[in-house]
Amino acid sequence: MSVKSGPDLVLAACLRLAKQGKREYGRKDIHGAMKEATGYYKTSFQANLSQSLTNLVKQGDLLEVKKEIYALSVQKQKDLEGRLVSAPKT
Repeated sequence: MSVKSGPDLVLAACLRLAKQGKREYGRKDIHGAMKEATGYYKTSFQANLSQSLTNLVKQGDLLEVKKEIYALSVQKQKDLEGRLVSAPKT
C-alpha cells in the first residue's frame, strides 16, 4: 500500500486499527496509529488531521458513525486490504 500523503496515512492507520479488531476509532486512536508508522509520519500530518478526516468523510472513504468517531466501510476496508496484498515488497 502506497502512503504518499496525510490522508493515505489516515486510511492506513484506520486499516491497522480495523485489523486489530476495532470497529470504530476516534481521532486520538487514528493519530496514535499514524505515529506508529515512523517511516511515513510527519508532524504536519497532525496539524492537518481534521482536514484530512473531513475530506475522507466527504469522499466516502471514511464513515463518521458519531461525532468524531470514524470507521472504514466494508468495501473500503476490502479495497485497502487488496492494495496491501498487491503492494510490492520492500
